[in-house]
Amino acid sequence: LYMKGDIMKVIVKEVGKEFVVRDINCKYRNECGDLIEKNITKEYVTIKDKELYMVVDEDGINKNLSLNFLLLTNNPFYPIQIIAGDVVFCRIKWENPWEKELYDFELDDITEEDLKEVAELLDVKYQRELATQYFEINLQKR
Repeated sequence: LYMKGDIMKVIVKEVGKEFVVRDINCKYRNECGDLIEKNITKEYVTIKDKELYMVVDEDGINKNLSLNFLLLTNNPFYPIQIIAGDVVFCRIKWENPWEKELYDFELDDITEEDLKEVAELLDVKYQRELATQYFEINLQKR
């Protein structure tokens, strides 16, 4: 049972800074976007199915927000996505929306495994490899 004052742990990755674990007083995934900016166009990107999500401003590129990092996707048309602007990684308590009426997914604390996964995603060497692939893909399209 959630009580006002309950604290959840999320990971915040601001542009140009190392990611940090932050304690927040939020119950639902959609509230995490307020850590980035008020009135963002929230997009929820699955990092680990039914567990770990990334909350990002869907219009970050159109708003000319700075590059934060690159993300490898399963989309053949956009295999590498530019993630622009600040990001919040959050863990959810999975509920099947076909079995239970949901307002949104409730938050759960970030785990040590989540921290490792985010650290691997944001690793400088890995990001350099993605950047090389990204530019090669875009040059081949021309």
